[in-house]
Amino acid sequence: MTGLPDDDALAAFPELARLAELRDAGWSFTPAHDDAGELLQLNGVREWPGGHVDALRVRFVSDAAAMRCDQHGEVLWTFEGTLADVVDGLVALQPP
Repeated sequence: MTGLPDDDALAAFPELARLAELRDAGWSFTPAHDDAGELLQLNGVREWPGGHVDALRVRFVSDAAAMRCDQHGEVLWTFEGTLADVVDGLVALQPP
């Protein structure tokens, strides 16, 4: 589960377990840190055949955002809200 929260984070914020749903659907995750090594956010991406890309940014369980872009980089869909709401939105999206 590279990039995904560890057991301590999951114990403190069980909502983070929703990221496993995305991982199991083909998402990759990368943590973003500041110069001091402090975690700023978790970034996720899923690439689709044909060039569409879904992206996710999680700063806190109450601060998440996602988007889908086409193969030309045009934004087709965006959503902001809690982590749970954003994951629900991503899961509900039809494949491109």
